[in-house]
Amino acid sequence: MRVLLAKLPRPWIVDEKKDDGYTALHLAALNNHVEVAELLVHQGSASLDIQNVNQQTALHLAVERQHTQIVRLLVRAEAKLDVQDKDGDTPLHEALRHHTLSQLRQLQDMQDVSKVEPWEPSKNTLIMGLGTQGAEKKSAASIACFLAANGADLTMRNKKGQSPLDLCPDPSLCKALAKCHKEKIR
Repeated sequence: MRVLLAKLPRPWIVDEKKDDGYTALHLAALNNHVEVAELLVHQGSASLDIQNVNQQTALHLAVERQHTQIVRLLVRAEAKLDVQDKDGDTPLHEALRHHTLSQLRQLQDMQDVSKVEPWEPSKNTLIMGLGTQGAEKKSAASIACFLAANGADLTMRNKKGQSPLDLCPDPSLCKALAKCHKEKIR
């Protein structure tokens, strides 16, 4: 893959869409092909915010499938966090829609969500189940905290009039999200 990207006669082909609007980066995000996604982003200079026919970006797909390493890669590469899909949902809406009570319990067992570690501006990251040790943990709640800590809008409404916090049934997670977001704004 690396050799192919280096020898592309037309670099724009990396962002070429299929009939359904999927690019190579969409497919890598959807199928959790971390190494391919890294090559496309870093060597192929893939556009991060291209939308498919459902207006989803690669970040929407990675969040929906809870592919934490790809979420981290795209956020660190400065993918836009507030792009809305055909339903008006942002990746944060998706993360909160897909978390379950068992995932919340698992996250709370791992660490207290109300004690959010400060994010490091130089690395643009938050350690909430998304660090190197917890990359394999599939927790939509930790993905939501990561997105909020990196500046995702907590107030943006989808076409049903719901903000991401409206989709969050757990008050302690709502507080953690607000705290993560507030620390980012400072």
